[in-house]
Amino acid sequence: MMVLISQLKESYLTADPAIWLTGLCEGIDPVLAGRLAYVAQTTGIKIKITEGYRSTARQTELYNQYLEYKRTGKGSIKSAAKPGTSWHEYRLAVDTSTQPIRGWTDAMLHKYGLCKPIASEGWHIQPIETKGQTDRVKFQPEEQEEEDVTETRVREIIKEMLAGSGDTPSSWASEAWEKAKKDGITDGKKPQGYATREQVIIMLDRR
Repeated sequence: MMVLISQLKESYLTADPAIWLTGLCEGIDPVLAGRLAYVAQTTGIKIKITEGYRSTARQTELYNQYLEYKRTGKGSIKSAAKPGTSWHEYRLAVDTSTQPIRGWTDAMLHKYGLCKPIASEGWHIQPIETKGQTDRVKFQPEEQEEEDVTETRVREIIKEMLAGSGDTPSSWASEAWEKAKKDGITDGKKPQGYATREQVIIMLDRR
């Protein structure tokens, strides 16, 4: 399974895109999606994405339709970027039909980490980091395959568990263990000790 690792700053507030965004959300930068979701949460109105990520093939199709419109005056595509130059291809732009955000000015979006770089296209929104930039690859999210836990790794984990002294967490669990302590889910004692069902329920309830 492919996951996207954003290159954008996490210095702006975000919300859950699964709750606040609808439409063509799949494949857009996760931080961009989170910022848009926060705008929706703030206004109390879900944002519908009418155009999100576009493949280069799709951008080429739109650009050819635009050229046809310029040549004949027929068709509905009256503007389109050349393939390879659209921020949509880099997962860093969305179009929306939702008010009031469609009617907001560029300046109104800045505090949310967003911008409208094309004054005549109120529907088109990008991360503020991309405003005035030409190096699209610099901001493009990285695509990574989500690592599956193989049978071999499962055996290694079991071996580490059996070999552990019980006083320190295994290497594979140390990061999660520290986070659990910080969040108050565990008291930090006996990381390799057994837990009763009651204790497990209490730990889950604290999350």
